Amino acid sequence: MKCVEVPKAYAEKTIRLLRKYGVLDTEHLITRRDDRIIIPLRDDKQVLRILADIPLEIISCEPPTRKRVKVRVPAHDVIGNIVIVRENVLEFMDKDELIRVLHTIYPRIRTIYLKKETTGEFRTAVLEPIWGIDDPITINKEYGLRFKIDLKKAYYNPRLAEEHRRIAKEVRDGERIFDLFAGIGGFSIHIASLHRSTIYMNDLNPYAVRLGIENIIINKKKIRGVIIPLCMDSSLIPKYFKQSVFDRVIANNPHYSHLFEHVYRYLLKDNGLLHLYFVSSTKECDSFLERYFSNWKLLRVRKVIDYAPYVFIWRADLVKP
Repeated sequence: MKCVEVPKAYAEKTIRLLRKYGVLDTEHLITRRDDRIIIPLRDDKQVLRILADIPLEIISCEPPTRKRVKVRVPAHDVIGNIVIVRENVLEFMDKDELIRVLHTIYPRIRTIYLKKETTGEFRTAVLEPIWGIDDPITINKEYGLRFKIDLKKAYYNPRLAEEHRRIAKEVRDGERIFDLFAGIGGFSIHIASLHRSTIYMNDLNPYAVRLGIENIIINKKKIRGVIIPLCMDSSLIPKYFKQSVFDRVIANNPHYSHLFEHVYRYLLKDNGLLHLYFVSSTKECDSFLERYFSNWKLLRVRKVIDYAPYVFIWRADLVKP
């Protein structure tokens, strides 16, 4: 291979120019011979032009290969300027090593949290700060939309961003949609940013609803549809809404969505579409739907995200019979 040999005094400028023009070979080490620096090249064709004012020689060389250090990176989520890792990571990685690795990968983060569990009826996370300041409020971006999140007071999963967008693209202008377990407004705001539809954004958690309203305001310049925020127990919704007036219902409450079949049936028009999210292993997926939704027409089932070993969060698209 080829290297460029320059006096030590010119080494810094040479390296900077070679890197700028993409001809510095980063797979091999820069070496030294007396007061001369030997710099490996990816391509020597442009070197004389790039380094026109530097005294140099182009030589044949065999520099040592750069050793690559393998770094164990634990499973984690990045939410705005916060990184969250699960508590079981500490079973195979020292806390100091964990902090060093994450801070090396994400030098601009301000907080690293250890997630101990998800608890309560609002599915909120129990978080322990292990680096940085203990402030769970951040802004996360999804497809150009900005979402304010309080990770200790409202459920949020950044891995659902693609799913939010996928469902939003399926909606048509003019639809009436009930986002039954809306959280901070992921599905609702994505849909309203793409379509002139009416979306009822409901959640039992008042903190999540408040954040949802803030997120509507934050994204108001991009919203085309109408979003109506609600804070209601989903089981009581049939008492306050007319029957069979919605084109689509989104039921993103994976552990308990099967308990509200009567609500979905009440809200949807004939042939209305239900996006049902549920937790199941691959083996039990079919039996779950047969047990709770045997009378509904199944259009498709797909894995959305991993939940645990051999267990996934699924989405079933079901048509009201």
